[in-house]
Amino acid sequence: MPTKVDFIVADRTCKFSGSNLVSVTSYQDKNVLKEIVQSLHSLDDSVEHVWVGGYNFLEYGHWKWTDGTKFNVDVPQSPGFNCLSFDFKEETLLPTECFRNQAFVCARRGSNVTSTNAGSARYFQAILQF
Repeated sequence: MPTKVDFIVADRTCKFSGSNLVSVTSYQDKNVLKEIVQSLHSLDDSVEHVWVGGYNFLEYGHWKWTDGTKFNVDVPQSPGFNCLSFDFKEETLLPTECFRNQAFVCARRGSNVTSTNAGSARYFQAILQF
């Protein structure tokens, strides 16, 4: 069964394992993440949303990724919803209350990725699922 925790615990768990909550910066990233979440959903059908690495609790309206990747995704602003989750059925990123318990996906950046394939391959080389 996937572990369900709040955003801060998910982020710390990923960092402890040498990774970060996954960043979703391209269509390819979203498709890979959707496949991972579908797998988690098959283990536990209550998993429909997972934490990803987006947050804006340090400066409202300015989203950032926990791994430092440039944030280039449009996300609706929702006061009080300062962390991002991925809804695999709707295939979208959703602002979510950071204290909600959800499954999460950690990702580690690839160590030998060239600039020609720097899209999703940059971190999906070594996915950790929780």
